[in-house]
Amino acid sequence: MKVCLFSKSWREGAGWYAQGLAQGLAEAGADLVFIAPPASPDDREPSAPSILRLRTARERVDKAGRLTRALASAKRIGLGLIALARARGRCRQFIFTSPEPLPITLLAMLALRLSGARITFVVHDPQPHSWAMPKSMRFLERAMHGFSYRLANQLVSLTQAGRAELIAAFAIAPRRVLVIPHGAFSLPVLPPPPTGQSVLLAFGAIRRNKRLLEAIEAVTAFGGDLRLIIAGAPDPREPAYWRACEAAIARNPGQFQCEIGFVSEPRLAQLTAEADAFLLPYEDFASQSGVAVLAALNGRPVLASAAAAGALFDLGMAGVEIAGPISAATITQALHQWRAISSSEWARRCDLSRAQLQARLAWKRIGQDFLAMLQ
Repeated sequence: MKVCLFSKSWREGAGWYAQGLAQGLAEAGADLVFIAPPASPDDREPSAPSILRLRTARERVDKAGRLTRALASAKRIGLGLIALARARGRCRQFIFTSPEPLPITLLAMLALRLSGARITFVVHDPQPHSWAMPKSMRFLERAMHGFSYRLANQLVSLTQAGRAELIAAFAIAPRRVLVIPHGAFSLPVLPPPPTGQSVLLAFGAIRRNKRLLEAIEAVTAFGGDLRLIIAGAPDPREPAYWRACEAAIARNPGQFQCEIGFVSEPRLAQLTAEADAFLLPYEDFASQSGVAVLAALNGRPVLASAAAAGALFDLGMAGVEIAGPISAATITQALHQWRAISSSEWARRCDLSRAQLQARLAWKRIGQDFLAMLQ
């Protein structure tokens, strides 16, 4: 089957998802056109004889001026549209994941549909965690999301919760939304099993719905030798939230280590090796956490809410589910549950968990699920 996969992302979770899906589709037998910027790090680049690779431009993520960043984004968008036009001569089936900004995506999808193409849209988050438009224009942004879902022939959600939200919030017909889970992330070298129970890692974009402030309050209340590493970049649309987190950290700074900004893959591997467990107390979250997958596949127990990793717990992921609604008290309760089990027992459970998840979330199997849907 000839398939085109399109993504604007090239690093971190969204980029790794696109690269893993491309590899899985090729291994499952697709004749694939993969449109995306070059992968970072380079060894994430998918490789198979059946992949035709059309590279677009990376966006600027350094401290370049606004005009420079805008020109880089315009170059990425332009090259992406040209690549889609080229791919249309070869493919009828198109998969979008992490697409361009909504107006561009709508135009591209509309043009493809008018040409007779079929579109599958991987919906990571049915509604954005933070809206791009001001509150007075939110109805328009929401309408554009709904239009993009209706332009697609098929929607893929990573979780049942995301599927339910698409159906309830956007009146999408249930038959048009299929659940295919997130594939397995791993680091180049498996870290050694944790030998203690004193270091937690909260990794990823810092947003209000990830309940980092409550996590900081819980770690402070727990006290003792417990330490929390916070690694990631604050959401630029929620600057006040990270300032509130900083104020909470300042009350007991010795329990916290902050690495704010982009975290490279080599540094993420080091942080994972230092951590005894990952902490993901997310709420108002309808996707499947790639961070939870990464933690489980690298031998770390996961302390997470059902919103962040409920489906992964069902698949056998080792960890503790944080009771909702999320608060400092419920996170503290999960910390006590984690501490009540020895590190050697957690190591045993994590080995079993990793084997189970590797089998179910292998990218080839994810690719097979996609091709079965397209057929």
